[in-house]
Amino acid sequence: TMSTLKVDSLVEKTSGNGVHIPGHVIQVVNMDTAAVTISTSSSLTGTDLLLDITPKFSTSKILVNINAHMSGNGTSSGFMRVLRDASTLISADEIFFSRTGDNYNMNGIQKLDSPNTTSTIQYRLWIRSNVGSIRFNQDGVSDMTLMEIAQ
Repeated sequence: TMSTLKVDSLVEKTSGNGVHIPGHVIQVVNMDTAAVTISTSSSLTGTDLLLDITPKFSTSKILVNINAHMSGNGTSSGFMRVLRDASTLISADEIFFSRTGDNYNMNGIQKLDSPNTTSTIQYRLWIRSNVGSIRFNQDGVSDMTLMEIAQ
C-alpha cells in the first residue's frame, strides 16, 4: 500500500534549524548593479557585482549565477573571474572578447561551489584586461543570484 502525506505547510521543529531536504533550494539572494568598472590592467579589478550569503548548512552547495554586461572599445579583450571572499577561485578566467569597434555582450557564468561553512561568505565578479580597455556595465545592468542547495 502507498501512503500519501498531505500538509499545508512545513515548519521547523526547533527554531533556527530549518527544514533540510536534499536537493531542494534553501534560500535565494539576488542583486543587480549598474555601476561601471573599467579595466586597462592585467591585474584583477573588483566590480560592484558582489553578494553575501550565510549558508544554513555546512554541507550545502551554492549555485552562483551571473549575467555580466561587458564591453570594450577599439581592439580589446579581457577576462572575468568569480572569487569567494576575494581569495578563493570559483570561476577560472571566463573570456570576454571585443572585436574592433565598440562591442557589448551579456556574458553568463554559472558555477556550483562547496564552501563548507555556515559563516557569511561573499561572491564577487572580478575583471582584468588582456588588450586595451574593457568595461563592465558601460551600457547595461548586471546581476547575480546565489542559491543554497541542500545536500
